[in-house]
Amino acid sequence: MTDMPVLRSLVTGPPHRAGQTEIGEVAQAMFPRLAGRRNLLDVFGNAQIESRALACPLEWYQTPRTFGEKNAAFVQEARRLCAELGAQAIRQAGVQPQDISAVVVVNTTGISTPSLDAYLTEALGLSRQVARVPLWAWGARVVQRDWPALLIWCVAVTRQCCTSR
Repeated sequence: MTDMPVLRSLVTGPPHRAGQTEIGEVAQAMFPRLAGRRNLLDVFGNAQIESRALACPLEWYQTPRTFGEKNAAFVQEARRLCAELGAQAIRQAGVQPQDISAVVVVNTTGISTPSLDAYLTEALGLSRQVARVPLWAWGARVVQRDWPALLIWCVAVTRQCCTSR
């Protein structure tokens, strides 16, 4: 391993996608009072996001569910996806799990305890000394627009974590 952090692999998910216009239409149908508050619906057009990645197909969200049900589906899919994409990233990078010194997990929704980065560390058999950088609730637009700055920040944080051990 080198002293300088190196990004050897980058993978993204989840598998379901929906267009921002379609999501806005679904939101208006599900929450009819939004029609009277045009400024709330404008966020779908003003966010400059073309599509969103979803844990479940868009139709799934149209059925009324409790927060617990929705979050349980999120945790199940997020853990599955983290393990699948993490294994893919390791293969793509051509390294072994013990070679990884830092894990960055970016998530804009859902609540998981243990955190997704902690789950991923265990699921992939990474060292318990791996630096974990969970980025939660930053918002899709921030992540989409500022990912180069986000990547630089992650490298700086993981470098500090990894060199201070």
